[in-house]
Parts: sequence; structure tokens; C-alpha cells
Amino acid sequence: MESTGMKNRVLQEIVISLLIFLTNHGPSKRVHRYLIPWKPAQVIGRTTVGAMESGLFWGYVGMVEGLVRRMTEELGGNALCIATGGLADVIAPETSLIHHVDQDLTLHGLRLVWERNQ
Repeated sequence: MESTGMKNRVLQEIVISLLIFLTNHGPSKRVHRYLIPWKPAQVIGRTTVGAMESGLFWGYVGMVEGLVRRMTEELGGNALCIATGGLADVIAPETSLIHHVDQDLTLHGLRLVWERNQ
């Protein structure tokens, strides 16, 4: 299997494993703590757990950067990136590609839709 195909398969298996874990254990605070990564002290983990934490955190940052780069390119190279959602405050400081964080962006959009329909 080619490298990209293998990476995609590994990523799919990680996501499936997390979904199975959540299904079996529910969204407890303990589970939530592990799903929201924090910046590890080092990129290279010194233990298995440290390596997994680093891989989860920096892998997620890398995925976001790759997606933002591709979207920016598709939009002609000039796009403003606004991060929203549970990990926005954690990921945004680690990349120069995110220009702004707005945790309430979806609510602002819903308000605008409601106002336009009055």
C-alpha cells in the first residue's frame, strides 16, 4: 500500500477506535480530557503515552494546516481563516494559518439567519 493510503487507513482506524470508545464509555469528563489535546512539553515523546499525546496534538495541528492551505489555494490564495469549536483555542496558537478564533461563530450565523427571516 502506498504511503498516503497507509496514513489514511491509520487515521481512519484511530477515528473508529475513538468512536467505539465513546460509544462504550459515554462522553464523561474523563473521556473529554483525552479527546482535547494539550501541547506536550516535547514533540518527541519519551514514553509510549508521551509519544501518543505528541502525535495526537501535532498530528491534529498538521491536519488543520494542510486543510487550511488547500482551501486557501482553492480560493485563489487569499482567505481569512477563523477557527471555531472545542479545539480552536488549543490549536490556533500553534499555527500562523489561523487568523482569528471565534467560539460563537455558529451562534452568530444562526442569529443572522433568524434575523433575516423576521
